[in-house]
Amino acid sequence: MSYEADFDAFMPLTVSWEQRVTSGTSGYGDEDTFAPAVSIQCRIEQADKVIRDKDGYEHMATAVIYTSGFIGIQPADRITLPDGTHLPIVTVDQVYDDEGPHHENVYLTA
Repeated sequence: MSYEADFDAFMPLTVSWEQRVTSGTSGYGDEDTFAPAVSIQCRIEQADKVIRDKDGYEHMATAVIYTSGFIGIQPADRITLPDGTHLPIVTVDQVYDDEGPHHENVYLTA
């Protein structure tokens, strides 16, 4: 099954995604550099779900973003929610179907 445009009917919101380009250190602490923001059509749902990060540590996800299509989001990237806030990305599940990449589930925590 390939990506169907009907899937987008369940994506009423837009978030901004900034891919982390570099991680650096200055005299004031870590300073990450991000690529210009890209708008992503999505669905956001509240979540109270225990998830594991890439290192195996457990976190309580407070929200999950379902993306319209396969984006390539990584936990080090930055998401700006519709209300202008940023929540840390804990992990990203890349969802595949029988034809390849389909969409991503991005888990956020407060």
